Amino acid sequence: MEYSGNYDDVNGLYEEALDLATIDDEECIRCYDEIIGINSGEGMAWRGKGLALGRLGRPQEAIQCYDEALEIDPYDDLSQRSKDIELEEIKAIDARTHSPDASSLVTKGLDLHTDGKDEEAIQCYDEALKINPNDESVWENKANALASLDKDKEAIQCYDEALKINPENDYALAMKGSHFVTLEKYEEAIQCYDEALKINPENDRVLAMKDQLTKFHEGYLSDLQKVKDRNLENISDPSNAFMEGMTLFQLKKYEEAISYFKKAIPSPEVDGVLGMCLRKVQKYDESITYFDKALSVDPENEMYLSMKGFSLHDLKRYDELVIHLTKLLKINPLNEDAWRSKGETLLNLSKYEEAIFCYEKALEINPDDSVHWFNKGEALDKLSKYEQAIFCYEKGFEINPDDPDISEWASDDGTAMQSLDAVKAKLSKESSSKTADKIEMIEKSEPLDVLKRRLAKGEISLE
Repeated sequence: MEYSGNYDDVNGLYEEALDLATIDDEECIRCYDEIIGINSGEGMAWRGKGLALGRLGRPQEAIQCYDEALEIDPYDDLSQRSKDIELEEIKAIDARTHSPDASSLVTKGLDLHTDGKDEEAIQCYDEALKINPNDESVWENKANALASLDKDKEAIQCYDEALKINPENDYALAMKGSHFVTLEKYEEAIQCYDEALKINPENDRVLAMKDQLTKFHEGYLSDLQKVKDRNLENISDPSNAFMEGMTLFQLKKYEEAISYFKKAIPSPEVDGVLGMCLRKVQKYDESITYFDKALSVDPENEMYLSMKGFSLHDLKRYDELVIHLTKLLKINPLNEDAWRSKGETLLNLSKYEEAIFCYEKALEINPDDSVHWFNKGEALDKLSKYEQAIFCYEKGFEINPDDPDISEWASDDGTAMQSLDAVKAKLSKESSSKTADKIEMIEKSEPLDVLKRRLAKGEISLE
């Protein structure tokens, strides 16, 4: 476009606009408007005005300016990137100001649950419950999604919330009972079925569930009573104590099993199993004591080493855990789970470079494990190595998008997909910031008339 107007005036206005940028953006816009009034073909002025409007939180007007700049120069990358950023901002504003109602959120949640996307379905139900926490059906839907993820304890909590709203909800009571069965809490399950049948005695499904469970539970109690009857008087006999303790351990009666193991003849096997029982009842410090006893005799027993590591992790004794896992890896450098655990522990200690080394070792052993890739991506994200982090997340999804472990994996940013989106957003923001800084540096480094001549001759580019 052919230039018309006072060249010196335009030059002075550009310099004034650059000086005012971020200090007084309203005045900065006035300068750009004057330049555009002199020559509407000044793409740099349209772009500068757009940047100022963006800083003032006026994204729609900023986009109009970027469109004008792009019409003048379709290859103006900075205007295109800035426009993209403002479009994302408009989407964010729209999401905040036009939140869906509870009904549409529940419908979306049900669709996601049908598609097997239960983590996302739960997010929809949680949003719906923020709007209306007294909708018992939403609590039931959330419980169903949690059950699909094998989170029975959390599902029971949801049914409890539904029952607070409606104590006569026999469906919630029956479903709560079925989750107690999964957790092998049979007495609690039968109690739930009884309460449901008080509300609706004709519920054939609940009657059948109770009948089936009662028969199974009677057999379970019978086996348990036989153990007690045989050895209740002989618990002091060490020759019997270990075998009876193992029977109780297999029946998941851990507290009672502990009493028998403590009477048994000491051995690494007794100490090891006793440590496992103590872990089951969350006595982690005591479990470590017994694992140490077993390891003092059998120092290379990987199972006891691993179990001790779990107890250290549960106690959040991360520094000790790193030393412990290092010892385990000296015994077996191909222990994939130990490399992964060590990496996760180092991540908790904010030792990101060392964590990445561990994840890479795990990937050398098993390059097709999605979780190893996600873990490495999370550590790279912490180091602001966004491009490498994106590669790792995408690699994890590429390997096996249907891996059930993927749904269980989470970082500070949420699920693996949410973490990937967050890293992409960080990279986009960083790239836009660097480009804007570069343009500003170039614009301030030389007089505008010199800069324009060099651009016209092709000596420099906007990049």
